[in-house]
Amino acid sequence: QGTIYRENKVFRTCSKTINVELPKVAVSKLTPGKKSFTVKWKKQAKPVSGYQITYALNKKFTKGAKTVNVGSAKTVSKTIKKLSAKKTYYVKIRAKAKINSKTYNGPWSAVKTVKTR
Repeated sequence: QGTIYRENKVFRTCSKTINVELPKVAVSKLTPGKKSFTVKWKKQAKPVSGYQITYALNKKFTKGAKTVNVGSAKTVSKTIKKLSAKKTYYVKIRAKAKINSKTYNGPWSAVKTVKTR
């Protein structure tokens, strides 16, 4: 696309477009626990290399929102601990892929709710 001039020689550069479409991951089960909850989802095929879970105290994810990264595509559940008791948490998840040292994120799942014990 661009042209680089060096020592009266012309070197052409080319660019490569990578189109990454990641699947939409759905929360299959939310299990409440004592000051915790467990999120379960179905394993996704390649190029997924991990998952990202976000939870908060409101459905717009502005109040006390936290994000947890799951670094393996083989993992299908995650327990979130050290939460407040008897609070309702809103949870969503998405797939991540790392290709050529660049991270791509998939679409967020539908928001699910769980109330801790």
